[in-house]
Amino acid sequence: MYERIVVGTDGSKTATRAVETAAEVARAWDARLCVTAAYVPKLTADQRSNRAETPENVRWRLSAGAIAEAVVQDAIRIARAVGGDNLQVDGRAEPGKPVDVILQVAGTIDAGMVIVGNKGMAGWGRLRGSVGHTLTRRATCDVLVVDTIGAMRV
Repeated sequence: MYERIVVGTDGSKTATRAVETAAEVARAWDARLCVTAAYVPKLTADQRSNRAETPENVRWRLSAGAIAEAVVQDAIRIARAVGGDNLQVDGRAEPGKPVDVILQVAGTIDAGMVIVGNKGMAGWGRLRGSVGHTLTRRATCDVLVVDTIGAMRV
C-alpha cells in the first residue's frame, strides 16, 4: 500500500519517537523512508555566538543547513536501528517552514504517507503547534500523527 513514506524531525526526543514509528511502518509495508528536517537558513543569536567561538576550520559545520543535515543523519541511524538492515532510508534537510518542506518532499518522491509527532517541538525543524493538523488538511497523501506526548510520559 505504501511505497514511500516521509517523516518530519527536528532531532528532539518526541521527533525521534515519530522517526521510530515511521521506521516500524516502513518496515511493515516494505516502504522506502525519507527522513526530512526543515530549517531556517539564518542562525539564532545563540547559534551565532557559539559559531564565533568555534575554530575557523570547523565553523562551516555550524551553519543552519549543516546542523539540520546532522539531525537527518542521526535520525537515519535511528530508523535503521529500528527498521533493520533491509530498511531503505534516506534523508533531506531543506530550508523553509516545516509543513511546506514536508509537503514538498512528499510530492517530490510521490509519498503515500507522511508521519509527524503531535507535540510542539523546538529546534531546527520547528515542527510546532498545528503542523500535524495543517498536514491533515493540505497533504495529498495519508498522514499519521504519532502520539509523541503520551510516549514521553511512560
